[in-house]
Amino acid sequence: MKKILTIASLAFAATHAFAAVSLITSRGSYTATDDLDFNGAELSSVASGHVYSTTGTPFNVKVSSDSSMMRYDQSSVWGGNFTPGDHLLSTYDLFTGGKGSYIEFTGTKTCIDVGAQVQTNQFGSFTAMVEAWDGLDNYLGSVTESGVSAPSGDGSAIFIGVHSSAGDIHKVRFSMLSNDGAGFAVNHLSYNCCAPVPEPASMSALGLGALALLRKKSKKA
Repeated sequence: MKKILTIASLAFAATHAFAAVSLITSRGSYTATDDLDFNGAELSSVASGHVYSTTGTPFNVKVSSDSSMMRYDQSSVWGGNFTPGDHLLSTYDLFTGGKGSYIEFTGTKTCIDVGAQVQTNQFGSFTAMVEAWDGLDNYLGSVTESGVSAPSGDGSAIFIGVHSSAGDIHKVRFSMLSNDGAGFAVNHLSYNCCAPVPEPASMSALGLGALALLRKKSKKA
């Protein structure tokens, strides 16, 4: 029994053993299968747990934060360095002055690549971070990138994303490591996706198969 279960465990773990994420700095560096645009009225509040739907395959994405979020449009209320008309989701609430520390995106598919443009609400240099988890909530790692927040309205906001050759990215979290006194905004997520997130039951199928094999051998004995 011990040997059979050990083999099953090793086979199960093999799909995760070499998973790692690397930094993406350009939207054009991969082919997006799905895009997430933040629809809704400008200056509308977006509660943590709100669900958007991508265009493409498509699939649902839940957005979460430690505070309510707010919708902005570049060159309307938001005077940053996205492209005019871009639909933004921000941690900063203009009416209350409150802000969250992160925005998290959890999809119903696992992905190879995912990223977005980001900018702090306070002008100047900043460092952004994206963290990633797989469908079993295992931490895959993080990437960081430095940028400059400016009022230029020219689309120069940095793009930051994560890549996993295992195609196991299920959840990503955007946050700032510096210059986050007034929150930040995210623009247009681009996904390169491959498969629905496995159900817990299917993830344990290999182990159950091993147990079935063991029972079969026991009966023969």
